[in-house]
Amino acid sequence: MIRPFLVATFLALWSLPAVAQSDMPQIEDIVQVRLIQGWQQEDGSLIAAVQVDLADGWKTYWRVAGETGLPPVFDWQKSGNLADIKYLWPRPSIIELDGMVILGYSHQLILPIQMTPVTAGAEIQARASLDLGVCREVCIPVRAELTFNFDTSEGAEADIIKTAVASQPGTATIAGVTSITCELALIDGGYHLTARIEFPGLPGPREIVIVEPGNPEVWVGNANSQRDGNTLVSEMDLLIYSAEPTQLDPAKFRVSVIGDTSSVDISGCPVKS
Repeated sequence: MIRPFLVATFLALWSLPAVAQSDMPQIEDIVQVRLIQGWQQEDGSLIAAVQVDLADGWKTYWRVAGETGLPPVFDWQKSGNLADIKYLWPRPSIIELDGMVILGYSHQLILPIQMTPVTAGAEIQARASLDLGVCREVCIPVRAELTFNFDTSEGAEADIIKTAVASQPGTATIAGVTSITCELALIDGGYHLTARIEFPGLPGPREIVIVEPGNPEVWVGNANSQRDGNTLVSEMDLLIYSAEPTQLDPAKFRVSVIGDTSSVDISGCPVKS
């Protein structure tokens, strides 16, 4: 089995202040990335993971990085015997960074991935380019080139992947969501969205609502959310990049509510009738 390796480079170091550049540690001292072996499932797919280790004080982003963040972006095109990839994101932490609140991870991210092979039972030659942002006083774009040949055996570190899989957001049913509706109002450049979620709420004082329209031409602004009993109301702007008319289907939206200790993942936000 080929061992994973890391090639990480500053993609925009020239844009940082000169003092920051001179004081900046080597990338390898900030972040280490590797692929780790998991196990084969009954359907023939493999569960593996990307492990990101961060130096003290450094953070990296969840799949939704907000207005100024750098979400992880993968490219698996050079892989062999790989038909499909699915990411099983663990619940992110709510992190305060330079007066902003971000969703991400400190110290370590174990991101489970489900790999579907072209030929079941055969080895998957995983070749991935990963672009991600790591932040402390500054945010740095990093590229990691990863390679690993996954077979069907269970890896020695499968347990840490299983722990990460178990930390995924709960379903709407588990969280007690009884209904969710969306209203879209036309504004200059896009829509204003109002989402109403009926459920008891998450433990802790904070509930951050994230809406993913599933359309790269749509920019989602920060949500303004407030709770009235069992109703969580969240409002945000959805701005359209494309010059062409863009129809949004809220029934296909992915809505996440992130709390301090738990989260919920909701598929669809039907338009209020």
